Amino acid sequence: MTKRPLTYDEELAAVILPVPKGVLLELFILTKDNQKVEYPLGYLTDTQVTGSDCLTAAVAAVAGLLSGVDDAMSDEYHIQAVKVSDTLVPRVFSAIASPSSPVPGAVSAVSAPGVVSSNVSWHTALAGKSHRGRTGLTGIPANTISGDIINGTQLTAETSVASAIINFDGGLTGWAKAIISHKLGLPFPVVSFVIDTIIDSRRGRLVGRGD
Repeated sequence: MTKRPLTYDEELAAVILPVPKGVLLELFILTKDNQKVEYPLGYLTDTQVTGSDCLTAAVAAVAGLLSGVDDAMSDEYHIQAVKVSDTLVPRVFSAIASPSSPVPGAVSAVSAPGVVSSNVSWHTALAGKSHRGRTGLTGIPANTISGDIINGTQLTAETSVASAIINFDGGLTGWAKAIISHKLGLPFPVVSFVIDTIIDSRRGRLVGRGD
């Protein structure tokens, strides 16, 4: 039996393309059960980043981003470190920076189970899955959830977190929140975000989801 030739989209799906002007920023978080969680966040710059650029951005994130990201997180969770990498294939440059001590969530409350998350959907000016992303926020204070819905206080806090992520400039020229598409080999600037008030589960999340 003769196999049909792959379509253009199928060929692209089988290839991981480098994104020369992309950056991956990962936040490493320790849960109350001593499990490690990562927030992968994509950004773009106006030039391909160097090792020095990665270090600059990682240090800037420790100094200016962590205090915004922890706004919607229980203090049972702690942000331990930030890693910034290029999005070449394979990756060439990366750098890690850590605060002097792990940064706890800003909310003094018991957290929901670690598998529970609240999703921030990142939207670009283009339609299609390759042009959208999602970040699942974890460490949600249990007392902000009723049934499977987050309340207004948590929604406000998560809006502040999403704004902090978008407004973070990495200390680099041309830095902007973006969706990194290894399928298309391009970064797509984020123009808006939507927070889903219905909680979700982090079980089965694909590696890199949320770029």
